[in-house]
This record gives sequence, C-alpha cells and structure tokens, in this order.
Amino acid sequence: RIDGSYLTDDRALIIATFNTWNFEKDWKKRFDAIAEMMKRRHPHIIALQELRIDRSGLNQMEEIQKRLPEYKFTRFLPSQREQYSEGIGLLSLFPIANHTTYQLSTINPVIDPNSRVCLQSFIQTPHGPINVIATHTSYSDTIQCGQAIELLNIIQSQPYGSQFFLGDFNTYIDYEYPMEVFTGNFAETSRCQPTWKALNFDAASRQDAFIDTWMQLHGNEPVSNGFTFVSNTPGLDSCRPDRILYKSSDWKIQSVEIDDGGADIQISDHKAVFATFVKK
Repeated sequence: RIDGSYLTDDRALIIATFNTWNFEKDWKKRFDAIAEMMKRRHPHIIALQELRIDRSGLNQMEEIQKRLPEYKFTRFLPSQREQYSEGIGLLSLFPIANHTTYQLSTINPVIDPNSRVCLQSFIQTPHGPINVIATHTSYSDTIQCGQAIELLNIIQSQPYGSQFFLGDFNTYIDYEYPMEVFTGNFAETSRCQPTWKALNFDAASRQDAFIDTWMQLHGNEPVSNGFTFVSNTPGLDSCRPDRILYKSSDWKIQSVEIDDGGADIQISDHKAVFATFVKK
C-alpha cells in the first residue's frame, strides 16, 4: 500500500526542481535553508542539480538526505569531471519502482568540458505510476540543440503515460530553440536547425508535445516574473533555465510558483520551481 498521508489534497501532486549551487559560499547553512524551504513547501518529488562529491568523499546528496529524512526514496546520478563528481538527485515520498540512467553523448570538451546525464524514474504514487525524467543540460546553447534530441529519444523510448520532465535546462533568454523540441513551438528561423538537420530530426513531424507549466499559467505575464536565475553580472542575462514540463491525460496543472527560500542568506544562484498538479 502506498502511503498517501503526505498528500495535502487527495487529488494533488507537488513536484519541485532546484539547482543547489554545489559548494558555493557557506553551503552547509544554505543546505539548512534549502531543507527548510522544502519542509515548508512539502513537495512529493524533488529534482536537484549541482550536487557534488568532493575529493574527501563528502557527498552533498547524502547531506540533503540527512536534512530531509522523510524522503525515503532517493536516487543520485553523478557525472564525472576532472576534479570532482557532480550530478543530479531525485527525492521522493513515494516508492521509486525502477529507474534508468543515461549519459548524454552530445558534448564538446572545448566549449563545455562537463558531462551531462539524465535520470528517468517510474514512481508509484497513491494515484498510480508516473514517469519522472530529470536532467541538467549543457550551458552551451549549441550543445543544447543536440542534447535536446537525445533527451527526446530517451523520453520516446519509455512507455507512455503521465510524464514529468524537469531540471535545469540552462535556457537563455534569447535561445529558446532547444526547448522547442519538447514544447513543439518551433520558430521558423531556429538556430538549432543545422544540428537538427545533421541528426535527421524533422521538426515538422514532432507531435504529442509537452506543456511548459509556467507558460501555461503565467505566459501572459512579464517575462521577468518567471526568471529563476537572476544575474548581477554584466553580459550574463537573467533567464528561466529551471522548468517543469508535463504530458498527461490524468493530471492537469493547478499552480506553479517560484521560491527563493525567503531566508536571510542567498540559498542558491537559482530559484526553486514548485508545480502542483491535480487529477482530472
């Protein structure tokens, strides 16, 4: 029997994504504040990015688990770097029935030396199974074009049903093109076209698109309302890299909110996204 005691609404499912900002600044205090935000918001499923393991073996995934022991079902997928491992994590109040890990092959060590990964998990909720796909794509916009096709192929290789696709996509304010692979809103002059042509991807044939939760409910608001990365650095624009997309005949989006933690310290250079879904 699946424990549904954490459901604040019998029909509700809350999913979150957040970039933890690795070991930056006083990370232990930041992690305390991150945990408090999660306890206040109480999402059922959390996707995390930039979780690191240092040379001594200290694992930030384990550190966040210590602060959030109620999340008994977890997965951590590291990606190798030269001096440390950094990866993505998933925390769930509900059992993770099975999961599959993927190493993205679209890389360019000159532009972005970091490897990128994808974690796909089937989670058994009180309302039935859902498919959660978490990732953290390259900060290179051109590499993102190829990784988007890889991710689409991963998603399409999985059994259909309710799919929730989330993470830090490193999407720039002037470079939405890679995300069009998932939402289907293709620009006629997409700068991803050379990459897509090389990969034999036909944008016109793309069907069964994902819904961007923020755009679904807040698309008519000023773009800045959706910023989850706010930059104070000249030449680096604020943007909305952190997203939750979904595709389901069983669930619909009820609300999506952005949260900076409300603490007296900066908990990350990103803000968290919380999406609440309800059964149709």
